[in-house]
Amino acid sequence: MSKTKTSKHKNSHRVSFYRRPWAIVIFFLIMAIAVVLALIFIRPQPASESDESATDQPVDNSATIPSREGTEPTTPAESDEPEKTTQYEGEDPNTLDQLTGYLTRKGVDDGVLTIVAVIDQYLHTPGFCTITLKNGAGQTVYTASSNAIPDVTASICDTFEIPTTGFASGTYRIEIDLASDNKRGIITDEVSL
Repeated sequence: MSKTKTSKHKNSHRVSFYRRPWAIVIFFLIMAIAVVLALIFIRPQPASESDESATDQPVDNSATIPSREGTEPTTPAESDEPEKTTQYEGEDPNTLDQLTGYLTRKGVDDGVLTIVAVIDQYLHTPGFCTITLKNGAGQTVYTASSNAIPDVTASICDTFEIPTTGFASGTYRIEIDLASDNKRGIITDEVSL
């Protein structure tokens, strides 16, 4: 016996929304459009584009840049201080060709000038620090030497303790000559007595 449809009602089986192919295609299309729009509006514009749009008039720099014709090159004025080595952030001072350093203390207590110098490099061989004090006229009024002592990452000079009873009041130039590891360097500073 064959089964025939005797019922006039259709079997209405409903398909879920996410199983319809056109719904899935539309969803991914909307997502792609959203990503493209986000990339367009979020991406920063190059500076050249924003500079061009900010000014519509051409800039004439001829009034601000002097002509170099007929002028002699100038040299910077020479100073009494020697050039200091510039150290950049992240640079390893141990790779420099010369020794560098700075003073961590310079002051007078109870008639004694105390000077403490730090060397930026770690010394592998014994070194020396030679201090020279010069008065305002540039004359040497005091000289002494001490050992340079290696520390964990840098080195230090033995503390200089200089009696100031024989010195006249005024500003004195401090020069500390550094020597070790076949390198030399100088630390310069001033102190008022």
